[in-house]
Amino acid sequence: MASVAKDGFHSLFFKILVLMRMWMQICDALIGVKKDVMKELPPKKELILRVELSSKQKEYYKAILTRNYQILTRRGGAQVQFIIVEK
Repeated sequence: MASVAKDGFHSLFFKILVLMRMWMQICDALIGVKKDVMKELPPKKELILRVELSSKQKEYYKAILTRNYQILTRRGGAQVQFIIVEK
């Protein structure tokens, strides 16, 4: 029974990742359209600001990278509120 629940979670997790990647592609396409339509816009500037993660954030970050679903699904702790998606 636990295996079925775990498989269901994995399936849902990866469906969400796919939907998020599709949404990001749509957003990128819309941004490109806006840039092409509004020629008077100044060039986009990006600022990368590196910050230190808290110990709980580091724990979840490592769990996501290593696909450690036990940490991500355990009860009683803080719930995961973010998903890292690589472009």
